[in-house]
Amino acid sequence: MSEQRSSRSAKVKANANLTRKTTRGSARDGTYDDASEHENVGFDTRKMHDGMRKAFQKMADDYQSAVLDPASAIHKENLTALNRQMKKSLHPAMLRVHVGQDDWSRQDENNILDQWEAEKDRWINIHDPDRYLNLWKICLQFAKCTPWDIIGFNTKLSFELSGRAGSGEEDENHTWSAPFIDRLAWLIPHPAWLGRKSTSRSALLATAIQYAVILRTNDQRPWGLSHHGGEFFSTFDTLCRENCPCSIPHLHTQVLIRVTASDEFAVPTISRVFESLERVIQTPDESFVPLDEEPYFVTTQDLTNLIKALDQIVDPNTRIRMFLPVEFVYESAKSARGGRQPPNMTQLNEYHKLAIVEEMRRKAKAARSAQSNFGWGPGLGHVGDDSSQSGGDAPEPKSRDDVGLGDGSGHDDESDQGGDIGNGLGHDGEDAPEPLEKKCR
Repeated sequence: MSEQRSSRSAKVKANANLTRKTTRGSARDGTYDDASEHENVGFDTRKMHDGMRKAFQKMADDYQSAVLDPASAIHKENLTALNRQMKKSLHPAMLRVHVGQDDWSRQDENNILDQWEAEKDRWINIHDPDRYLNLWKICLQFAKCTPWDIIGFNTKLSFELSGRAGSGEEDENHTWSAPFIDRLAWLIPHPAWLGRKSTSRSALLATAIQYAVILRTNDQRPWGLSHHGGEFFSTFDTLCRENCPCSIPHLHTQVLIRVTASDEFAVPTISRVFESLERVIQTPDESFVPLDEEPYFVTTQDLTNLIKALDQIVDPNTRIRMFLPVEFVYESAKSARGGRQPPNMTQLNEYHKLAIVEEMRRKAKAARSAQSNFGWGPGLGHVGDDSSQSGGDAPEPKSRDDVGLGDGSGHDDESDQGGDIGNGLGHDGEDAPEPLEKKCR
């Protein structure tokens, strides 16, 4: 019996080995059907899907509790601290300290604040606050300056009030019209104004707007461009000083002839903008030579012409457009803008007021400088005679509290207009800057 059982066991093992070898051989030959091996195995797809869903849900829950929740708590804590720290602070582009700088006395500042009180009715009725708020946000984020640093005293640009003729609006209101605000906002984020410095965007945009006005009016006075630097602008500035009054577009052609004589010179983008403007704008035959100190008066049409010119610039070699349409760039910039960019609506009037007061301050400083250069007698804030403005005391020390805006948040080194914008943290709907006081104390 034992021998028969051993013999039967040996046969079973032999058959098993034969089956195993045959299976391997079939697999190597590519004839083995994997499905046949599992044909009797059933899958419950519903349970399988439920299991996978639960597994992925657990992974998401674990990630939420281990990573996202702690990160959110840290962000909220930091944001609260920033809001508390910057509650009374201003955007870095908004100048904070004035008294004690540039021979500007406390009496000078009081005179400017008095001027604001006397003239504020011209400025406080903002046309379309929503559009104006959007302009401020775009300007602070992409140009690192205020809108009045682009269209203002420093750039010799002024809004043409007569451009609103027939609109039913009163000329006593000197604020910008809604279409003007819109067009300026469209232009600010355009890549044509990119430069090596953070302030290049506003300077190049202002120069392009000046050129649009020059072409529309055939303004032939000397065009000051030396502040830009670079071979193109320095050559242009030199030719203007040597030849004006004359046609500025003609000088532009002469500049290109001179500078392109060098094989290493690449025509700058701003020159392409000028060329496109020359094709868009029909310059009148009659020349116009205003006084040098007179501003370039800008209309909405000037901004519209610049938009058209930017959309028509093509590469001279490929004849392909150099830029996306202005409106597309603007909409992309709006969608990329963080939701907490200052100012908010509650801050808008105060930011607007600060910008207008700064414009008044710049004009007063320029007038005082002109008086000093021509040797006029002591007047308002006469250079070198602070005693006449401050009762014989020494110039007041620098202080962020000069106009009631200081909070000691440590941003004194950001008062220039090239300060980093960041993401506007600390300027949500609750953090409006303190108002200016009528008088400095």
